[in-house]
Amino acid sequence: MVPTINTVGPVAATKALGSLLTNGTGAMTTTPFEAQLVTEDFQIALTPVHSSLDRISGRAALERTDAFTVYTVLLHPRGRGRVRLLAGRPLVEFERLGDRDDVRALLKGSELARELVAQPATRGIAGACLSGDGAAVVDWLADQEDTIFHAAGTCRMGTDDLAVVDPHCGCTESRRYGSSTPR
Repeated sequence: MVPTINTVGPVAATKALGSLLTNGTGAMTTTPFEAQLVTEDFQIALTPVHSSLDRISGRAALERTDAFTVYTVLLHPRGRGRVRLLAGRPLVEFERLGDRDDVRALLKGSELARELVAQPATRGIAGACLSGDGAAVVDWLADQEDTIFHAAGTCRMGTDDLAVVDPHCGCTESRRYGSSTPR
């Protein structure tokens, strides 16, 4: 069995990173087949590490067991969230599952991810996978969905109704809420 980042320890993980940076080889290397895992709607991303996230504290924990993580990443999400102020602090409401097309694409990606994880190469390190379809899978998706933090600092630019910023990086009056002066 090939060890993953969770069990190799900090020295070996540093060596793996060095191998990736100097030779393009090692645990974090992409494959020549990578392009086959991309569709118009989503991308499948695999990492040789797994962590569990405490949703209350926001802290991640690594278990000392061989593991990996498979992500289905939306390439062009349609869902639109918002940022509000709550007692003077920003409150970000992502609404990542607020669009039916996004949910459909994530479910399709999850199905492909389950097929990949069911391959013989992952025997011994793949955990339990959700099986089936319908409402149970949608509920699972709502419970498991998360961000890989690429949403930070990005917004739609343009002149259409969904644009937040105009082509000159300015915020139009109609898009600035709760502020009477430009910032």
